[in-house]
Amino acid sequence: MMDDPEQMKPAEPHAAELIALIRDPASGAYSRELFAPRLIEETARATRELSALTLGLLEASDQGQLSAEQVRTVLDLLKQTLRASDVIFRFSDTEFLLMLPATIKLDGEMTCQRLIQTLRQDLPDTIRLNMGLVTYPEDVLQPEMLLEVLTARKQTALKSGPNTCISDSGF
Repeated sequence: MMDDPEQMKPAEPHAAELIALIRDPASGAYSRELFAPRLIEETARATRELSALTLGLLEASDQGQLSAEQVRTVLDLLKQTLRASDVIFRFSDTEFLLMLPATIKLDGEMTCQRLIQTLRQDLPDTIRLNMGLVTYPEDVLQPEMLLEVLTARKQTALKSGPNTCISDSGF
């Protein structure tokens, strides 16, 4: 007697679970789990091509949180403002990490200011915007230190007041 073919199929992960591993369900941005492997790829590319890689950590919060609608609005505005080659990761409930390949520090600073200006125009005044920037290899030579420096700069931006972008911290 032959077994039921449905029972013989190997277990397949559900599509929704796979998508959640790749994309943040609330925003549609890439999930944080994809950041580390992509960082390795992009720093290797920057080294190989004698180029740069700028990372930005944007915090957008309304008293420590964002509604689902505000998250989608932030992501939509980021996508409209950034280049197709730039990558957006949802890093926490209120943070988006921006990966800007082939971007030197000066261009990253201009992008940061443009992003804050664009977001400020389309988001409620109650949403506070702060961003830290770091550029490889200009600011940091060790790729494993990029996230630490980036986080410190974002924290400095938070202490500096709303709508602030910090790209230098003496590291």
